[in-house]
Amino acid sequence: MNEIEQEAVAVPRRKTYVTTTRMYLTVIFCCITSSIVSLAVYDWRFATKIVISDVPEKLLEIKKFATAGQITPQQAAAVSDQEMSAANSLADAMPSNYTVIMGDAVLGNHKKILAP
Repeated sequence: MNEIEQEAVAVPRRKTYVTTTRMYLTVIFCCITSSIVSLAVYDWRFATKIVISDVPEKLLEIKKFATAGQITPQQAAAVSDQEMSAANSLADAMPSNYTVIMGDAVLGNHKKILAP
């Protein structure tokens, strides 16, 4: 054996160990990351979201115009049908985790999101 081979044999490889602190930090990071991701996915895909429709207010406005004589009853019926069909098409286009409720059923001063 020459000198280079003897030196390589004489120096053992150093074993690398993961420290306890590093292991705990890795586990904590993985737990927090998976919790955040699971909450985001739950909110995005499964949590029920409530959407408030203001169709009743629109229908009341149409009724006021009809009683004031500004529009005929036939025009009021046509506009009411258009408003209801627009509200139904918007409600049908929403994902399944959205629930549409009429504005009359809402307690409190909430922002109306769905406005046909």
